[in-house]
Amino acid sequence: MSQMVQSLPPELEAWLARAVADARARGLPQLEPLLRGLAASTAALRASDWLDSVARRLPKDGCS
Repeated sequence: MSQMVQSLPPELEAWLARAVADARARGLPQLEPLLRGLAASTAALRASDWLDSVARRLPKDGCS
């Protein structure tokens, strides 16, 4: 089973706060659960080890 993210990194917390405030200001409070899910998913992906294995296979110059 995948690891659940308990707390968000500070940069994602800041992004989430801005995104939720923007959604509310636009009269779209129903977006808040979706934004929270996106933030949690992003944090889980960033915390996973698959990213390390992909990065090792990328060319060092950044070009494919």
